[in-house]
Amino acid sequence: MAAQSGSLEERFVAALLDSGALLRGEFKLKSGRVSPYFVDFGRIPDGPTLAAVGRCYAEKIVRDVGVDAFDVLFGPAYKAIPLAVATSIALHAQFGIAKGYAFNRKQKKEYGEVSLFLGARLERGARLLIIDDVLTDGGTKVETIEALNANADVRPMGTLVGVDRSDGPDVVAGFEKKTGTSFWSIVTFSRLAEIEARTQPR
Repeated sequence: MAAQSGSLEERFVAALLDSGALLRGEFKLKSGRVSPYFVDFGRIPDGPTLAAVGRCYAEKIVRDVGVDAFDVLFGPAYKAIPLAVATSIALHAQFGIAKGYAFNRKQKKEYGEVSLFLGARLERGARLLIIDDVLTDGGTKVETIEALNANADVRPMGTLVGVDRSDGPDVVAGFEKKTGTSFWSIVTFSRLAEIEARTQPR
């Protein structure tokens, strides 16, 4: 993997490119919009690349979210689970900050350990920072927060994604207003495209 340098945004885009998670082409998104890029965090292939991505999330948290603003990192199943784990590890390794992580099952088990949530115990009133891959229209993020509110006595306080590929600030403002939570991203779609075009040969 290539050595990382430059701004947080540049290092994050470099990690996505190194991993093969940033795809170029013509992709129809869940919202129906067609995009020249698709970000698939499920393609992150190995520990070093996942560690680089986790360091970027951790740095964004320390720099902009604030480590005292939340108690537990929450990674919705499935793709965000390794992101939450990598971020928790990076917070400790890079900054000496211990934060638990938790994640959900898609469906509750009927046998053995039947809890819907795994990882750190979600204590009553725990403040959760949701870690996820991308934001498009915000629909799945709203569903995550609604599921948490319905199934656990916790307080989702915000969502941090790697890439904001929404159509603009109105989507983010609408999401924050509807959920009563905050939103952060490491890089916007336009900035990602700018960095990718500057650094990759055509």
